[in-house]
Order: sequence, then structure tokens, then C-alpha cells
Amino acid sequence: MIIVLVLIGIAIAVWLIGSIILRGIGWFFLFLGGVSLFFIEDYNSVAAYGYPGAFLSIGILSWLVGHWIFAQKRHYCNSDIARRFWGWLAGGRFDTTRNYGYVVHHVDEDPKR
Repeated sequence: MIIVLVLIGIAIAVWLIGSIILRGIGWFFLFLGGVSLFFIEDYNSVAAYGYPGAFLSIGILSWLVGHWIFAQKRHYCNSDIARRFWGWLAGGRFDTTRNYGYVVHHVDEDPKR
């Protein structure tokens, strides 16, 4: 029972502040991967390309998931890149902004025309 309550608490925390934290973690790992690529000393080792690639992959994934959580709550994306990625993935099934458009009607300001 305690495990279920802890999991529910974690899920609520991720829902409330997860988008900010995940996007921040994503930027951190992207920076860490970029710095790791820049300071490679031994180009023949597996770790020279494995760690920066892993850091960059974790960074991109966490940044995208952070934007997905944000869009899930607010029904719009802050980033066009994230919106296009989630719209492209699985034929748009993960795009949380679809079907949330507003119809805009043009109103002519000059009624005499």
C-alpha cells in the first residue's frame, strides 16, 4: 500500500513540476554532451563517442518529454520543434495539441463596405 501511495505522489509531482524539471535536465545533459564531445582526448576509445552520445540522447529525450507534459496540461506547445516531433511520432497520436484549435472569424471593421 505504501508503494502505491509513493508512486501516486511521484506521479502528482511529475505532473505539477515535471515539465520544468525535465526540460532543465534536458538542457543540462545537452550541455554536458556538447562539452564531452568538445573535450575528447582519445578518439580511439569507445567511451569517447559512447558517453557524449548517451548524454545527448538523454538530453533530447528528457527535453521532449518535458515539452510533452507541458503540452498535455495546457494544450499548446512552447516549442515548434517539440510540436512537430510529437505530431510526427506515430502519425500524430502523441500530439497533445491536435483538435484543440479555435476558429477565428474575420470581422470587417468597416461595416459600410
